[in-house]
Amino acid sequence: MVLFRFSGRNCDLAKTNANELKQNSLVEKLNEQIEPEDLKCQLLSTEKEIHGAEKRRNALENEGTGLLAKLKAAEKNSKNSFKVKYFTMTKIFCSMQIFLNMLPLYLLMNSSTQVMIQKTLDMAFLLNELYISYG
Repeated sequence: MVLFRFSGRNCDLAKTNANELKQNSLVEKLNEQIEPEDLKCQLLSTEKEIHGAEKRRNALENEGTGLLAKLKAAEKNSKNSFKVKYFTMTKIFCSMQIFLNMLPLYLLMNSSTQVMIQKTLDMAFLLNELYISYG
């Protein structure tokens, strides 16, 4: 058996070298277990999944934007439609008022005509109230 005598500094170097060798062997074992190609494939797969998720998110955002635009257009159309109906009914109402003011013979009309005129006037009043509260 051969004994080597090391000085303190040489002993520290020997320990450091031994530790480095152990670490290197552990790194080599890890490298053997994990192939770089596998890591590249996993990375590419993850990137593809992220890209696909971004595409789906963008598509959903575009769809949401389109639906919002359609909703706003429908709301605008309904307001315009309501306004057109309101103004039409207002014209009818004014015409009816003129008609009633100019015809004192209203009482001589048959009852079904009077009921129809009254219903038209009531509807015009209701539309006026709706327009005031809605618009």
